[in-house]
Amino acid sequence: MKYFVLFFFVGFSVCLFSQEKQISKYGLKIPNQKYLDSLPKETFRPKSSVLMDSSKDLSFFMPTPGNQAGQNSCTAWSVGYGLKSYQEKMETGNTMLFSPSFIFNSFPNNSDCENGLYFYEAFNFLMDEGICELSDMAYDENDCSTQPSYTAYNNALKYKIEDWKTIYASKNYPIDDIYEVKANIYNGKPVAIAVWLDSKIATFIDDTTANKPKFIWSNPLNDTSKTLNYHAMLCVGYDDINKEFKVLNSYGPNSGNDGYVYISYDAFTKAVYEAYYAIDSNNEGKYVYATKPSKQKSEFGITDTNFNFYGWLKKGYFIQINDEIKLSCAYLKKSKDIVILRLYDTSSEKEKMIGSYKFNSGDAYEISYQGNNYNLKLDKIGSAGKNIFKSAAFVNFSSN
Repeated sequence: MKYFVLFFFVGFSVCLFSQEKQISKYGLKIPNQKYLDSLPKETFRPKSSVLMDSSKDLSFFMPTPGNQAGQNSCTAWSVGYGLKSYQEKMETGNTMLFSPSFIFNSFPNNSDCENGLYFYEAFNFLMDEGICELSDMAYDENDCSTQPSYTAYNNALKYKIEDWKTIYASKNYPIDDIYEVKANIYNGKPVAIAVWLDSKIATFIDDTTANKPKFIWSNPLNDTSKTLNYHAMLCVGYDDINKEFKVLNSYGPNSGNDGYVYISYDAFTKAVYEAYYAIDSNNEGKYVYATKPSKQKSEFGITDTNFNFYGWLKKGYFIQINDEIKLSCAYLKKSKDIVILRLYDTSSEKEKMIGSYKFNSGDAYEISYQGNNYNLKLDKIGSAGKNIFKSAAFVNFSSN
């Protein structure tokens, strides 16, 4: 379910992806607009009492910027190496580095190192297979065909993502809501982005001179083809005073500013065409998900013909809202004020998960799916039912 980035610059043998052979070191592929429009989209709104700080920087918890070198593997680097290494650092407290080759080499069309990946391929792979550490599968820019060992596959299963989400996705129009990007970063979720790069920023990040003065990319130039110049990177910080985002790249620690790129808010709205975040799957068993929830009778029910459900939902149970939508509580921890709700499309014989949503009390999501809009909010965690010690989530769920 998610997305991608590329880029190219005039005067350099740089291209990124194209449906044809790639001739440079980028690697983000872009699906057609019809596919992008089919993806569930959501807007995360923290509880109303939460005011975001004027700046946030997650780079302290990021791995040392890696170098994709001659491979078109930027998508695997941003999602596998950057994002997953960060997630496991936050979960375990340990510095763990993950292998972009585990993702990139697993797709047979990348055996020549030139084809690249879609974001949704990388995210779905992380959901299904996880990712192994670099110690299990080292990165070799000249080898894109060697497959992971049995040990690597087995160890990767411990490091999956629970779900991934679209913040914004369009092949034709740049991002229109930087608040969403900032809100996710503020809440500890780096944002994978598809960036169109002009010659200014492409030249700067290709320069590996150490200790260069800080450069903030602003006012993108219309000097490169927008069919071949997208690049996948990871947005890890924002600063309202300087009005800039901080972005992790994959050209090594001497590229750009110590391996990072600074993009002004204005340039961000003109050059970022897709944005995604991922929910980590806890590998220590702290989250016990209800894979087969039991049906729960609604205590309050539906209040109108579209629907406006409000009421208690217990961990391990679901409520069938109507013939098309089912809502379940996959995880609840009252002491930590954490609830994970899942939304399912049950309109066909085989149900499909629309998304998995992590809440603190007061948080809300605005969700768009197949032309319909939904609001999902966690009011509070309390007790419900005959057992007063049985915790439950008080949920507001409505259609627009």
